[in-house]
Amino acid sequence: MTISKQLISIVSLLLFSSLTLAYSTKSDDDACKKPKFRTFEPEYLSEVEPGSKISFHVSHNADPTTIKAETRGYPIKLEIVDKNAFFIATGNLPAELEDQYARISLKARDKECLGQGGWLLKIKPASTTPAPDQTDDSNEQNNQDQPSQ
Repeated sequence: MTISKQLISIVSLLLFSSLTLAYSTKSDDDACKKPKFRTFEPEYLSEVEPGSKISFHVSHNADPTTIKAETRGYPIKLEIVDKNAFFIATGNLPAELEDQYARISLKARDKECLGQGGWLLKIKPASTTPAPDQTDDSNEQNNQDQPSQ
């Protein structure tokens, strides 16, 4: 009886170890590493002028030719700078966007994986200040129309 208990124990241990080896994962070299985005400028929910400059960092595992940004259907032309540990992407918001919120949507790929990110900005209305010549003329006319005391 003791031999059969030992035999059952050994067989069950062999089965268990072979099952655990069957569930091995891929090596770290083959693993997917999604590109990550950080250091957004201007910061999340900042109020900015139409056409303002934006920038963000992308992890270095991204393929720089795949780094893309868009907002409300407008692609944002980016300039990518390699800083060895990461990439810095800079661009300008579309001047057509004003007086609204806009999400800056970001995408980048490594060899196989797609990384996505973004942030939200509030775009101010376009400034409509009158030209200085018009205000000076109207003040002079108002002063001429008033009777002197």
